[in-house]
Amino acid sequence: MDRDARERDRARIVSGLEEDRKPGGVPEAAQKHAAEALDLYSKLGDPWGLLESHLLVAQIALVRGALDEAK
Repeated sequence: MDRDARERDRARIVSGLEEDRKPGGVPEAAQKHAAEALDLYSKLGDPWGLLESHLLVAQIALVRGALDEAK
């Protein structure tokens, strides 16, 4: 994946996550965007992106009441 494609993917995911945070955001969309972020940051080898993505996945699980998943 070339640099421009990575930046476009990153921008798409970040904008999707921002939309999910707004009042009335769709929880299923947040989960999908978090999974996409994990996949992208894994491919990029971005340790901070991975850390933030794992944190986001845990937060979504907590909101859903899935305590085991949040661990």
